[in-house]
Amino acid sequence: MIAEQEVKLMKAAYGILYEVENCLRTYIKNNMEDCYGIHWFHYAPRIVLKRPPSKSFEDLLFSDYETYCRNYPKAFRNLPSKFYIIIY
Repeated sequence: MIAEQEVKLMKAAYGILYEVENCLRTYIKNNMEDCYGIHWFHYAPRIVLKRPPSKSFEDLLFSDYETYCRNYPKAFRNLPSKFYIIIY
């Protein structure tokens, strides 16, 4: 059985992850809108990736956000290279 202290720790960790994920989603939305316009979600993938988006932006997983930054470098020019996560 999971100890009460472990549950508190997991709740705190999830709360931090939730906040980071939502801040990152907002950052991506703002940059993409500034770069590609208000309809960026439908426009940018067709121009850059030559295909429509595969799923809703709101349904992306946390790891998908890093891919967004790599696929659209024009929108994320000022992002430090340290940000990019290497997934093997």
